[in-house]
Amino acid sequence: MTISFPVVVIPMLGQLFVALAMLAIPHMTRRDLLFGVPVPEGFRSTEAGLRALRSYRLRIIIAAILSVLAILAFPDPRLLAVAALLLTARSEEHTS
Repeated sequence: MTISFPVVVIPMLGQLFVALAMLAIPHMTRRDLLFGVPVPEGFRSTEAGLRALRSYRLRIIIAAILSVLAILAFPDPRLLAVAALLLTARSEEHTS
């Protein structure tokens, strides 16, 4: 079975777009909230706040890389949903 270029590239671009949007979310919320939790003013710049943001970013980046690799390794259109679920599952693990 031959897989066409758009069948691989379009899901990869979609995954990268979602990953970038997820990386931007902590910067789009109110400054007194971090991952939906009320925090004191200036918490984001403390060691604990920076560690939480770093951990979140790392999880999103790893999940995005794994999902793109999954798309490249298994370009079957029926398996592309697995790559999308991988990114979503990794991010949900951190926020719950």
